[in-house]
Amino acid sequence: MTARPPRLERRYQLLLRAYPRAYRAERGEEIVGVLLDLARPGQSWPTPADVADLVGSGLRQRLRLPIVDGLAAGLRLAAPVALALAAGLSACLWAWLEVVTGLHTTGPVAYAAWLAAAVAYALGRAGAARTLVVVAATTALALPAAAPLTDLDRPPLWVTMVLAAFGVIAAAGLRAPASADERLGVGAGTPIIAVCATALVATAGLPPGPATAYYQPTLARVGLVVAVAVAVHAAIAGVRLISGRPARAWLWATVLLAVPGGWLGQFGDQVAAGVPGGAAVDVAPHFGRLAQVLLATCVVGVVIAWLVRAESPVRAGRRQAPRRATPGADRAGGGALWLTIGAALGLAATIAAFALPAYLAYATPMPLPRAGYVSATIALLVATALARTVVDARTLAPGRWARAALMVAAGAVAAACVGWLVAVYDNKWTLTGWAHPDLTANLVTTLALVPFALFALDAAPSVLRSSASARPVLERTLGLWTLLASAAWLSYTTVPHLLSWGPVLLLLVAGLLAVTLAPRRPTVN
Repeated sequence: MTARPPRLERRYQLLLRAYPRAYRAERGEEIVGVLLDLARPGQSWPTPADVADLVGSGLRQRLRLPIVDGLAAGLRLAAPVALALAAGLSACLWAWLEVVTGLHTTGPVAYAAWLAAAVAYALGRAGAARTLVVVAATTALALPAAAPLTDLDRPPLWVTMVLAAFGVIAAAGLRAPASADERLGVGAGTPIIAVCATALVATAGLPPGPATAYYQPTLARVGLVVAVAVAVHAAIAGVRLISGRPARAWLWATVLLAVPGGWLGQFGDQVAAGVPGGAAVDVAPHFGRLAQVLLATCVVGVVIAWLVRAESPVRAGRRQAPRRATPGADRAGGGALWLTIGAALGLAATIAAFALPAYLAYATPMPLPRAGYVSATIALLVATALARTVVDARTLAPGRWARAALMVAAGAVAAACVGWLVAVYDNKWTLTGWAHPDLTANLVTTLALVPFALFALDAAPSVLRSSASARPVLERTLGLWTLLASAAWLSYTTVPHLLSWGPVLLLLVAGLLAVTLAPRRPTVN
């Protein structure tokens, strides 16, 4: 046997040490075997897709991430749909906003890459399509930074976020070779989505023009197309659940598509014809896009947590033994919980810093209702964070205090940075001279959706479980306070604006209630 050159031999040994033959994780062992064969003399080098899969499998192994049942199959189902949605929406935005309304931005650079990826996949070039998807998603994220270098405007951040999220799903799930059904779905689905989305926008009665047809009213109607895709996957999963067939892959596909879909188009904003400057008129209670994005992400997070924790009592004809409970197993996770505590404290401090000038009448005095809401948010964030600190400090090992303190500090710094970025964004990317810090503080309070949702998700199992009565009185009381305070703030902030929620978000909430209240099926695979 011909000996390998030293360079190939070193690579061969590195692969052996990084991925032992006993390692099995989805496609991990298969990819390693392919790469080891390709490393032999006279063979071609691995493709970029093989290297990406190898890196992903290696990170999963090194970080000890669990292999979630159905996630890989769900990604495979959702990836072509995500590609068709991204390409179809790109065609709609390009045709309607850039051509019809005359709104000229740098967006067509990314739109062209998405359309090229869809064409390549429809022609059976899955590897090239995956590369183009990565290029399109990266370009979409880079457009806001590159716009100042040109005379064109940048596309709104919400558009780039949605396209980049679809790109992540497509890049992670596209596999070669593509089946005929997948190729046909992307090839036929892309123009159908583009035509339907454009028709919804064109027939909405909006006067054409850059000022009246900006991305906000357009996305509110484009979101209906994405909602249909999410609803179809949810319906298929529901039918499979009712019939007792494996449905976990379809559930994962629904959730994955709902992440960017939930960021699109909340109801309630409509441009009135004849209004000077295209002023927006609220036809339903106002619900800002930041709140829409955060609430949709939190709801999807709850569904993902349910899917990850749900275990099938029957798998492959064998009955599984129930998992043994461990101390603190009902918690959201040690590190994640301390990060959440730090984020709540850091966000409270940031909101207080923005609201203080208004309290002192440094700028426009804050109206009493707004001042009460901001003050209540700050107080609830601090009180809830302290309650969780007391509860979790009782079970914290003596040697873990330093790590917990580091997590709290990291969460506080991260929350302060995000709050500051939201404030800068709200003031047109200016750092000083803010005319209305009270409005800025009110907007930054929207970020509290995330820590309150995590607090509620952490406290609910321990409070609602029948064995909770055996816990100490202090722990039960603080857990009940955490759940009630978080639920009260979340309800006050979101439920009154129910008519403004986007279609995908309403579908998610309905589906979450259905799977929670429905009787358990024997399998969910």
